[in-house]
Amino acid sequence: MALSTIFDHAQKRLSQDRISVIAAGYELNGYEYQDTFIDPVTNTLMLRPGPLYDAWYTLNTGIYAKYAKADLTFETAANWSNDYSLATVAAGPWLSSNQAAAGWLMTPSLGKNRGIYLSIFNYSAGDNFVLAEFGWGNNPVYNLSGRIGLRLYSGGDLEIWKDASLVGIYNVSGAISGTNIGASEYGLLLIPGRRRELIVLSRNGNGFSHVFDDIEESDTDPVITPAGVFWVDLPTATAKIQIAPLQYNTTGYATSDDFQLSEAPSVSDTLETFDNAAFAGGAGQNFRIYGDPPFGGAPTATTKAILINPSGTPFVPDGNSKKVRIKATLTGDGAYTPFVYGAQVAYQAIIENTANDPTDLTPWVESVDLEVPDDPTSVSVSITVIGPEDAEGTVADLRKITNRPIEVSVGSVLIDGIGGAPEWDMSTSDASQRARLEVRDRWKALENYMFRERQVLDGYRLSDALTFCLDRAGIEDVDLDDPDFYLDDIPQDKAGDFNVVIEIGDTAAEWIQRLIEDYAATYHWGFEPTTGGIKFVFKSPESLDLRGEAITLYPSRQDAIDNGILEVDAWKHVFRSFTERRLEPEANDIRVTGWDPRSRRPIQSHYPDESSQDPTLAVASRPENWLGEPRRYGLLEPAINSQDVCDRAATLLYERLTPVQRLSEITCEFLLDSDLIPIWRGRDIRLDGQGRYRVLSLRATFDHEYSETTGWRWRESSYCLRRVGD
Repeated sequence: MALSTIFDHAQKRLSQDRISVIAAGYELNGYEYQDTFIDPVTNTLMLRPGPLYDAWYTLNTGIYAKYAKADLTFETAANWSNDYSLATVAAGPWLSSNQAAAGWLMTPSLGKNRGIYLSIFNYSAGDNFVLAEFGWGNNPVYNLSGRIGLRLYSGGDLEIWKDASLVGIYNVSGAISGTNIGASEYGLLLIPGRRRELIVLSRNGNGFSHVFDDIEESDTDPVITPAGVFWVDLPTATAKIQIAPLQYNTTGYATSDDFQLSEAPSVSDTLETFDNAAFAGGAGQNFRIYGDPPFGGAPTATTKAILINPSGTPFVPDGNSKKVRIKATLTGDGAYTPFVYGAQVAYQAIIENTANDPTDLTPWVESVDLEVPDDPTSVSVSITVIGPEDAEGTVADLRKITNRPIEVSVGSVLIDGIGGAPEWDMSTSDASQRARLEVRDRWKALENYMFRERQVLDGYRLSDALTFCLDRAGIEDVDLDDPDFYLDDIPQDKAGDFNVVIEIGDTAAEWIQRLIEDYAATYHWGFEPTTGGIKFVFKSPESLDLRGEAITLYPSRQDAIDNGILEVDAWKHVFRSFTERRLEPEANDIRVTGWDPRSRRPIQSHYPDESSQDPTLAVASRPENWLGEPRRYGLLEPAINSQDVCDRAATLLYERLTPVQRLSEITCEFLLDSDLIPIWRGRDIRLDGQGRYRVLSLRATFDHEYSETTGWRWRESSYCLRRVGD
């Protein structure tokens, strides 16, 4: 197959960048809101519960209803009575105990993860004692030996207990320093949510969020507080209490601060679609919601978002307007609320072909040097042109225009690339002048693409995150494995922070490398020739194995003929030199460290290969990768926010770094498979008598191809291989 060098063919390029806006955390506390609030502990947007309305003090119906004595069950009912003397504190009945250790009371059965409001009058004269104990689902034992319990002291300390173990101590007195142990009222909103947290808000002015470490981040149906009763016990003192299940309006909205878009969307621009969780509309929505459902209740709470003008009307692109707000609408069933950390709306990027004016420069090409290193970011060809002034009669401005589309083919396309800055040697005649041009593959476009807006990848499937980065440079032809792995979307301790964030000034190339290195270290990736043209591929080791062997090479031409290769083609199936070496393992002690943003503690995974490290192993017992000492490799990545992801990263690094690498190098003719597709990095070949090998890198030179019209031409090529099987 003859060499072909085409300039200025049609090539996909980014014409207009994506236009997006993200509002998160307190950015959603904008100019307008209705029936929502942002809790001051975690900055999470939710529907406003009844106790936070002024009507809580005047009404006792609907979302403001409180339990009366008749609604509850008591250990000793005679010890309790309804008390309406505190109407100025909150409307509705209070429950008054008439003696110390009045016994427990319990509510009707509640659904799992159901919030509670509990207000307790503290009659302390300055001493500090256990004021109350309370909790969820402990029937028939109403004390801290049950499932979830809390112990409140008169001084404001609040203990969290789970399964009879103390798991946290906080303070809800509202005091700036020390504790407030004088007479006071503790009004507490107890809100289970955010997957594995109990948010406690105190009317005294402070609060906290406790994270239950035993609940997995990956749990799709977590039980923060169990279904069943909510109980209260006053073990040592008389008191007045008010108790109510948290109830919410069934809908509400909040708007963000004003944002200035990076550019004004035009009338023809279209909104990008996102695949949300079910509570936020599911697939194909024109917005992205970052948040969580309540994991309880029916129907499931929902959320949506739109862009609006500062005036409050829906935003309509007109090519001039750039100031917008995000409006988030929340819906629930009255008993539960969604938890929203942020929202995004975006207009799609526009990708167009360059002008299609292909010109064949092959008659002026003296040589092409192809370099495909093991680093997929550095694939290139170097083209040497004879008589550049004459060639410019065919390719306009050959020595002036950079970044132009250039396609090099042998049998099929080798590289659909981007030209660099030409250089040339002056001479007395054009025929003796030479111009050289380096052509990079499309990775160059990814290096040149710089993000102008903050982008959040939380919750993206890994393959979709890669696609997102590739799209930014106009690259649409991809062949990506889907490892069924999602980037962390774990709530941060403060809504508005995220786990996987592309910052302004980062490049698409940096992020593709980072995503693969952190989450898919053993995968093969890069641009390569396929039957469908040049594509960006991302393949697991298992997928590479399934490709099969592209070609078999033999030590001699006669061996090839003896194995059924036609005599006329036998020379194409011969390897002319073979060298082999073994490389030591890069590491045998793998440590990956992430960060849990809510517990504020490191997450670690440690994968040692103990037999490789053991210096005392008998010689006959040593594995192939024995080093006789620890050789450590550490990855510190704050974006790794869960134990599952940390373990995955460590496992993949272990698989990549601990084996012995058995490498070989051969020289042969430039290799094409049976479909005339160049055999590239990641393809497997068989060396007769040696085994199965995977191509790691290659180099090839094509000299004076245009003048060759008959016979065969030797295209000297060198392939670096790794043995992968017998």
